[in-house]
Amino acid sequence: MLAIGTLQAGGRPNGDIAVATGCTKVAEPTPERTEFIDVATLALAEFRTRVLRTGEMTDTAAAYLALDHLRFL
Repeated sequence: MLAIGTLQAGGRPNGDIAVATGCTKVAEPTPERTEFIDVATLALAEFRTRVLRTGEMTDTAAAYLALDHLRFL
């Protein structure tokens, strides 16, 4: 997993953006009380149509930073 950025709200950091590739799921995530983690495995085309274009993801800035980092844009 590689940290690629920090989300901002009101000029203050409020979350981190990370990208992971080549992973194998071995267990369900166990986030802390204050964490929001949504793990999904999607093909790029499905991510674009199901997540970005439908508004399913509430923080599209994080998605675009990840796509840019992976050189998909």
